[in-house]
Amino acid sequence: MNENCGDYNGMPVTKAKDEVKDMMLAKGLADVMHDLSEKVICRCGEKVIIKKIPDQWFIKYSDRELTSESKFWAGQMNILPLDYFNSLPDTLDWFQDRACVRKGNWFGTPFPFDESWIIEPISDSTLYPAYYTISHMVADGKLRPESMTEEFFDYLFIGRGNKEDVSAICGIPDDILDEAKAEFDYWYPLDVNLGGKEHMTVHFPVFLMNHVAVMPQRNWPQGIVVNWWIMMTGGKMSKSKGGAHPIPDAAVRFTVDGIRLYYSNIASPFADFEWSDDSVQNYKQRIDRIWSFFHDLGVVEGSEGPMDAWLSSRLNTHITEFHRAMDKYEIRDASNIVYYEMMADLRWYVRRGGANQDLIGKALNAWIRLLCPFTPHIAEELWELTRGEGLVSAAQLPREDAFPADEKAENAEIYLINVREDIAQILKTTGITPKKVCIYTAPAWKKELFKAGMDQLQFEKADMKELMQYAMGQEEMKDRAKEVSQFAARFVKDSNKFTEADRKRYATDIDESAYIKDSIEFLKNEVGCDVEVYVADDETKYDPKGRAGVAYPFKPAIYVE
Repeated sequence: MNENCGDYNGMPVTKAKDEVKDMMLAKGLADVMHDLSEKVICRCGEKVIIKKIPDQWFIKYSDRELTSESKFWAGQMNILPLDYFNSLPDTLDWFQDRACVRKGNWFGTPFPFDESWIIEPISDSTLYPAYYTISHMVADGKLRPESMTEEFFDYLFIGRGNKEDVSAICGIPDDILDEAKAEFDYWYPLDVNLGGKEHMTVHFPVFLMNHVAVMPQRNWPQGIVVNWWIMMTGGKMSKSKGGAHPIPDAAVRFTVDGIRLYYSNIASPFADFEWSDDSVQNYKQRIDRIWSFFHDLGVVEGSEGPMDAWLSSRLNTHITEFHRAMDKYEIRDASNIVYYEMMADLRWYVRRGGANQDLIGKALNAWIRLLCPFTPHIAEELWELTRGEGLVSAAQLPREDAFPADEKAENAEIYLINVREDIAQILKTTGITPKKVCIYTAPAWKKELFKAGMDQLQFEKADMKELMQYAMGQEEMKDRAKEVSQFAARFVKDSNKFTEADRKRYATDIDESAYIKDSIEFLKNEVGCDVEVYVADDETKYDPKGRAGVAYPFKPAIYVE
């Protein structure tokens, strides 16, 4: 500041600004105006402005002890998504005192300390879950509002006092108190609070801090899940912003199950997505296809077969992954398993000649129970169709141990599927109408060296030098040093790209030639011509183009004529 600034001469501008502000406030020449941190528009369309009301009541969320306890508990909770788990402690840190009552003719509860005020909804709505545990008893007349005194709630929520004294003070019979206490203790602590992302800095911090302030630790909430928004042409779908479908109309058009599946599967719960009538219709059609597929499976007749171990193991895998996904609230992943992967595997089982009626029935029983959390109406219809006992909604979810796992059976079938896809790709690329397909599996020495490399990967990266040392100690490999060197180099290079699933699959001992031969009729039907299978070093093989030399473990060479 320069010499024209009197008392502020020579003072840095940043300091002078504060000095002038304090001086003007002290002399009554200025006042403080509060404003919102961002522009807010009322549902009526007008801009929201701040009004300072005298004698306002606040809840002291700035209390450091309350903040500290709330931050500690937030770290113990199951909060999703992870970003919100990480950011909630900071939100609690800056959370300050909040007005808890309002003036005017509002719908709500009169403020006990001054009944000219109405309790602001956010202040008590965050504790509603506790009241909901006994609200049905009020509706049934078992509890009268005038009997629900502070002593009653202290006993119910906090465990303060004894039943006999509370019964005498409140005029509530012992058996009704027992029932209310049993209801609250059954439902609390609250497992999870679900809400939209707009509540991350408004509702959820208050929800947590109110519980920490009022309840003993044993009744503090266990989890929070933040849901993102359904958008309509770039904006949030809501009653106030337009674009919302009336539920009765949408239920008729898309079915309730179709809408539920759409919400479950269209996107992660932690991402915004746009509502699409066409997409919802597609999910409705997916449910229709499942209904038809159940009827198709109902007429399959047969007994045990070679594909049974594969289907049983796939069901074991699906059920295991379903529970893992649900435990983490990964609803989209769980619904993908139930509505797409399981259906695809059952189709493949039948396509591969599987017809074990008992196994199919057991699979359908498990599948219906997995359908129920997402699409309960179709699940109940299918449950009745398959003569399930009672309601499927009351049945237990299936456990993976009901279906034996067989990793070898799964990996062998993956191998066959890959062979089939390789043939299909060759036919598509070349445009050939095949007369014959020849498949050449890797010779024994390649499989042995491949296994040695996989053994290395259990402890470290594959090493070219060690692989060659191993190979030169094998009688069959000594005389083909150049081939062995080329093979070892390829393995070392490829192994750097192996996923964990690849490592497990390639560690499986599969007789490739035998498995393809066992499936030869299936492959003939798939490609529409004769299929021949050889081990690459078979001297009697038909190999006019010399393709057998490139055969590799789990990647057979293919010749199409």
